Amino acid sequence: MAKNYVMKKNEQGYTMNAMLEESDELDAALVELLHGNHHPGIPEIGVSGKNGTRKITASTALPMTLRQFMNGTMNRVQVLLLLRNISEILLTAVQNFPTKELVLDLDAVFIDPNSLAVNIFACPVNAEKRPLTNEETADFLRNIVSHIFYSANDQDNYVMKVLNAINYQGFDLGQAKGLFEFMVGQQLGNLPPVAYAPAIKPLVEEYESVSSELQPAVSEEEIPVPQPAVSEDEAP
Repeated sequence: MAKNYVMKKNEQGYTMNAMLEESDELDAALVELLHGNHHPGIPEIGVSGKNGTRKITASTALPMTLRQFMNGTMNRVQVLLLLRNISEILLTAVQNFPTKELVLDLDAVFIDPNSLAVNIFACPVNAEKRPLTNEETADFLRNIVSHIFYSANDQDNYVMKVLNAINYQGFDLGQAKGLFEFMVGQQLGNLPPVAYAPAIKPLVEEYESVSSELQPAVSEEEIPVPQPAVSEDEAP
């Protein structure tokens, strides 16, 4: 990951500019892999150079960062769709990228507040020579869940069940993504594709029963339910 990268707001959304130092290692093969926008949710990157300097750029039309979006209260459907969409992008990276390139930072993940479409930038500089691990993806999902302001109107314990699945000793990103999709389907009145059924069956059973084998991550009383944050435009 490049040390010097900035996210700049513009009329079209956001742009990432990563200035490379002379010692930074840029993997040309991975740049080619990330060029052409072949991976949904991961913006295309470009590399340019001038006067001996090198720069990586990537742009998204999504209007706000994930951290900004999570300043407001989220209901159950929003939470589950967000987790499903982010898990899908993480799974794409795990299956297609041989090294750790995604910028897993709440200020570097972008979202459409209406559709909950998500973009995560990739920066193939000084990347570790291995893909993301299940532990790292679980940590990122856990970080997201811990920053959400939950709606007081959702009275069931779905958040505990989500955290139980993430904290499960045998956590698997593909199964977790299938579970989130299953939970979204329950809320929206449709079921996930039949192909998901065998892979997520164990987690679905644990979700429905909250198996005693899973250690509860938090109690419902410990889940914060603050009011939506005041935006800069609304601030006095």
